[in-house]
Amino acid sequence: STNLRIFMNNLLNLNNLLALSNDSLTKNNTIVDLKCMIYLEHLTLADISIVYFETTANNRLYVDLNLTNRFNVELNLNKIFHLGVYYSQLTHLNARMLRGFKYLRSFDLIDTKLKYFESDTFAQMNDFYVAAIKRNSFQSTSTIRLNETKCDLLTYLDLSSNHIMHLDSEAFSTLTNLRRLALASNAIDFIPSGTFKRLINLRILELFSNQIKRIEQDKFVGLSRLSILTLYDNEIESLILDHLKNLRVLNVEQNKLTSLKSISFDSIQSLKQLNVERNPISNLNLSNSKCSENVNSLDLSIHLVTERFNRVSFGCFHNLRTLSLGLDPLDKIDQNLVRIDLDGVLALEELNLEKNSLANFTRFHLISKIDGNLEKLVLWNNQIKAIDLIEFKGVEKLKVLDMSFNQIRSISNVTLLGVENLEHLNLDSNQIEGLCVCQFSGLPHLRGLNLARNQIEFVSNVTFDGIKLLEHLDLTECRIKSIKEVNFRGLALLRALSIGVNPITESIGIVKFFGLERLETLEMQMLGITEGHNSQNRCLQKKEEKKYLIHLSKVNDDS
Repeated sequence: STNLRIFMNNLLNLNNLLALSNDSLTKNNTIVDLKCMIYLEHLTLADISIVYFETTANNRLYVDLNLTNRFNVELNLNKIFHLGVYYSQLTHLNARMLRGFKYLRSFDLIDTKLKYFESDTFAQMNDFYVAAIKRNSFQSTSTIRLNETKCDLLTYLDLSSNHIMHLDSEAFSTLTNLRRLALASNAIDFIPSGTFKRLINLRILELFSNQIKRIEQDKFVGLSRLSILTLYDNEIESLILDHLKNLRVLNVEQNKLTSLKSISFDSIQSLKQLNVERNPISNLNLSNSKCSENVNSLDLSIHLVTERFNRVSFGCFHNLRTLSLGLDPLDKIDQNLVRIDLDGVLALEELNLEKNSLANFTRFHLISKIDGNLEKLVLWNNQIKAIDLIEFKGVEKLKVLDMSFNQIRSISNVTLLGVENLEHLNLDSNQIEGLCVCQFSGLPHLRGLNLARNQIEFVSNVTFDGIKLLEHLDLTECRIKSIKEVNFRGLALLRALSIGVNPITESIGIVKFFGLERLETLEMQMLGITEGHNSQNRCLQKKEEKKYLIHLSKVNDDS
């Protein structure tokens, strides 16, 4: 919108809205008296034509539009705790513009043309604790001048998505209580020594999507309480983090690291989560790398070397609980040559091998080395065509198995032996053509089953026998032509059933689901569906494109 909009939220009515358009500003110095808004807390100026605004001590706000019209608003500035300025032509900010906002707690300056703040801009604003200064035209932190005023209460500063290329070593020197600093999506390529040395209370530092190439030993001096550091999408080749004694989460995804040895964090005993995906890591011997044995979550991409034996050892990650592993380019390598060694990783609970072009994951000797503690296995979007019985040996505690988006054609009723504790099975988007008698009877604890987007044409009256605890069943976009009442017998605890986009041409009535006493949601979008009698369909809510979504409290004889 090209209108001047002043949005006002007060304590009595959060929906109170006053919109003032440019069309009403036909005369210069138009005055609107809003002093009656004694509870006004939030003021937003949003207009691409605002070039300047100014406040006075007598509660008057002046707004200049294209240097031609001046719009005056009289209101109670002393009660305003938040100021937002968006989509304006402002190029600078000074003390005269903010002098009336003596009690601001937070402000947003977003999507403007701001290039600098004058030296006295924040002279009278010592109580604000949140500042979002995003998507403007700053090129250096020295032009923001927050260090020239006392900002004892500022805890969150967002300077992301500007054009900042240079960090001033004194830019944050007075922000001693800052908890979170965002410098993401700028053009920073170098961090001067001592830039963060006085941010002794900083917990979160965001430097992702910049152009940083190297982080040396003295760059993070002073950040003794830093807990989360995000550096993904840079050009980092090496980094030293020994000063970050309390670091728990490190994300260096999508950089230029060639080995975990490029990261020095020997003294960090608190690190729990490490993400190094999408780096050109080709040094596969990780057992001697300098990494904390307390890491419990690791996301890692490895560039496999084709001309020699590929062996990856995770023996140094003794307390690893979650491992996401990307092997590149696996589709161009003899998979028999690849071995993933999980010896010593006794606590692993979740293994993610999605999008790896795996045709048969037993060749990697992955499962047999986990000592039965694995609870979640993700094999989504690979090239698996069949499941071998021995592939699930040694994973008796497995609760979640995701094999969606593969090329599996069939599953026998003995295929999943060894995973009797499975609670969620996802086989979405495979090529399964048929289901056996008592197909899932070996999974008595199953609660969620997704068979959507397969080639299943027929469901027998005993297909789902033996899974009495099932709560969610998805048969969307299969080739099922007929639904019978007996198809779901025994599923007394089923709460959600999806059978949409199937070529069912027979009449579908609520009577077909009478046995599902706990059913809460039934989704049907049938091809060529024919409605039954009104007495059978009075619970249906018909929507466009022949889609039915039923919300049932409890189906009983009186329904």
